[in-house]
Amino acid sequence: MESHKPDEPIIAELKRLQANTSGRRFWSWMFFLVITGVFLIAPLVGSLVGDSNSELLQKRAKQDLVQQPSPTILAFDRVWNPGPLANAHQPWANDCRVCHSTNFGRVKDADCLTCHQTVGDHVTAKHPKIEGLNVTCASCHQDHNGAFSLAEQNKHFTQGNCSSCHSDLKTKMPETLTQNVSDFTKGHPTFRLQLALDPAQPTKLTRVRMEEGKVLQEPSNLKFPHNVHLTAEGVHSPKGIVKTTCASCHEPTLDKVGFKPVQFEKNCQSCHALKFEPTVSNREVPHGPVDAVLSTLREFYSYTKLNGLPMQTQPLTPLIKIGRPGEREPSAVSFTRRSGDDRAQASAAATELFEKTSCAICHEVQRVAGPGKPGTSGKDLPQWSIAPTPVAHTWMPQANFSHAAHLMQECSSCHEAKNSKKSAEVLMPAISGCKDCHAGTVPVAQRVSSDCGVCHNFHMNPDQQAVQKKSHPIPKQSSIQSSSYLFSSIGKSK
Repeated sequence: MESHKPDEPIIAELKRLQANTSGRRFWSWMFFLVITGVFLIAPLVGSLVGDSNSELLQKRAKQDLVQQPSPTILAFDRVWNPGPLANAHQPWANDCRVCHSTNFGRVKDADCLTCHQTVGDHVTAKHPKIEGLNVTCASCHQDHNGAFSLAEQNKHFTQGNCSSCHSDLKTKMPETLTQNVSDFTKGHPTFRLQLALDPAQPTKLTRVRMEEGKVLQEPSNLKFPHNVHLTAEGVHSPKGIVKTTCASCHEPTLDKVGFKPVQFEKNCQSCHALKFEPTVSNREVPHGPVDAVLSTLREFYSYTKLNGLPMQTQPLTPLIKIGRPGEREPSAVSFTRRSGDDRAQASAAATELFEKTSCAICHEVQRVAGPGKPGTSGKDLPQWSIAPTPVAHTWMPQANFSHAAHLMQECSSCHEAKNSKKSAEVLMPAISGCKDCHAGTVPVAQRVSSDCGVCHNFHMNPDQQAVQKKSHPIPKQSSIQSSSYLFSSIGKSK
């Protein structure tokens, strides 16, 4: 009987394992190569070769987005590098945690607001919360797309991002009053203006949608016919026939974006002089509160009565008392030569000014019961009230419109002032007029391609709102605000 050595089973097992090792190693290497090819080599080749037909490359070609060259040879880092940051974010290019509060996570709104604390909400109000829709800063502002202005970059993306929701907004928000918008040329509603429709509440503004062929009106309490002032024949003035144009009253601001407020002293007084005594042709009452006018008259006639001031028998220059442009008033009688005391003379002059020759020509004037304002020298005279002119506000505060970009056009190209008989008429152009020059995102011959970002402001912080409110103050109802009044016509930015 043959005997076996104790180590023979071990040796046999080793031989068996060694015999199958080559097969297992082969399949292991094959699996390794497949994984490497799928997750490393394929993306690398794709980044080098590129896809000229890809949607992203087409967008970037249209937008002329210039990418920064890769710092490594053959651009191998494109596989794992998300792309260069925008110019403003370059200082933090090596510190992802500045913007990404979580590892490999998307940038959150709170991360953006850490630095952008003064950026206001979307169109001055929080973006509506729509069920199933998560709108964040990154929804529109997508970084890692090139080393240039992030805001400028995203202006090109806004058409797609805005219309993706607003083209079917009624479905997402059935109760919304906002109409669907898809493209400026093909799918844009008529403009909506904010108007002060109640003269008693000048700060209460109502959004009103424009209709083609219909001129909106806003009670201004001002009698100002544009058609008379813009007549080709000119108007009568103390200096003779004067031909006025839009520029006679509407002076551009330094940046030529908007226009300065119309001022009586600067733009009106040369024709509409507030003279009251023909024998003293160089004296005028102030264009201001009623009590200031009455005090001026009372003090003047009291002084002449007490001091026996000699009067001119004839004015130094021919005095033409101006009514409405084109109309001549009869020569006025000297109130100083009328019988009665100084109070009677001042009362007669005040009646002439407020009801016939000056104030009533442009303003809504009513006589009211006295007495006058205590502490003023005109408190014992008849009293009047002048309706406020509550139109000193912008009609389209969210619109991004610059008159500087339209200087090659005549004012009449957009504003039908020459045919307007009432200052209450809001002479804003209809959307059809804008479409004569502007197209949507689809290029149209001889028209300017315009996406949403061309006309709309998406952010307005509280400081900007305060500046806007300060630049367009609401007149006080207790006085005539000539210096802050904006004629309801041309000369206001959209």
